Amino acid sequence: MFHFIFDPYTMGAMVLAMVITLVAIPPIVRTAKANGLVAKMNGRTSHNGDVPLLGGAAILLATLTATSFITPSFEFHFLKIFLPVMIFLFMMGVKDDLIDMPMRTKLIYELACAIIISAFGFRIVSFYGILGIYTLPTWFSYFFTVFVIIGITNAFNLLDGIDGLASGIGITSAAVLGTWLFATNQGFYSVLAFSLVGSLSAYFYFNVWGKKYKIFMGDAGSLLIGFIISILAIKILEIGSFPNDFTNWEGFPIIVMSTVIIPIVDTLRVSFTRIIKGQSPFYPDKIHLHHYMLKLGFSHLAATVIIVTVNLAFTVLAFALGDMQPFALAMIILFGALAVTLIPIFMVKNRQKSQVGAGEPLQSAKKSAIQSESVKI
Repeated sequence: MFHFIFDPYTMGAMVLAMVITLVAIPPIVRTAKANGLVAKMNGRTSHNGDVPLLGGAAILLATLTATSFITPSFEFHFLKIFLPVMIFLFMMGVKDDLIDMPMRTKLIYELACAIIISAFGFRIVSFYGILGIYTLPTWFSYFFTVFVIIGITNAFNLLDGIDGLASGIGITSAAVLGTWLFATNQGFYSVLAFSLVGSLSAYFYFNVWGKKYKIFMGDAGSLLIGFIISILAIKILEIGSFPNDFTNWEGFPIIVMSTVIIPIVDTLRVSFTRIIKGQSPFYPDKIHLHHYMLKLGFSHLAATVIIVTVNLAFTVLAFALGDMQPFALAMIILFGALAVTLIPIFMVKNRQKSQVGAGEPLQSAKKSAIQSESVKI
């Protein structure tokens, strides 16, 4: 299964994409600064100063260039399908970064991209026994495919709130799915996956540790990552096969889902919470998992490492339990992930209750801190 390590196509794609990103980001940062294409501080951001956007441009350039050069010629027709859609989605993301598009408009664009992809016959055709369902009706197959593409795409978009998080989850997810696709002889898709791994690895360096050339991917980047990950996941579900080393994986659709389980669960939890409050599921606030990690005092890097590790741990667990009955495995992964993501939230809530319980001393401390800050100013 791990012969991809010595495969010139997958490794060549990863290395080429990494090099292109490393070379492309410095001039992109200079261009973004010169033209005011930066993420400014506001009430919802967690960064200091104005940070250049357009990291998504480097990710797109590197991923598509490496995929184009490395993809075997007999599979090049796949790129003709996905390339225009990816570019369109990227441009929509750039526009959103610049003018903050209404969510309804973004969803319409995303819906158009998902419909185009499914119209080319790219769709989920079976539930493989989950809930006792196998082959899906054609109309529902199209509907569910579009739903999955939009869902995963937006999950990554919402995930991009702290340094390295969206790219970190993207790296691990693409690596696992890419390995799976390589082992099932899906040349184009494995090359696409490892091209993404390479570009995100280089971006991660600049995003997390960059000083002079620190950069954000923006919506253009996070939407692109989510879209590609959804393509890789759906392809595995579409072909309905798995590596020969693991021939009894009844729960393989759940294994695929586990590669992005934290983004999925956190998005569902946040959306449900907002709806309960009478708000839009897309209402801007700070109740995502990474926000609570920051409230607990973790740095961006520490929070990212923890969340990425937890997501990867659930993927490993799903692999280990892959021969379970699909519905049982789904419940273990879904509710296990939900329970884990709720831990930081309860910790923050308990801390807030303790502070409220402190009463007047707490208020006095806050007042003194404000007065002290006023003197400094």
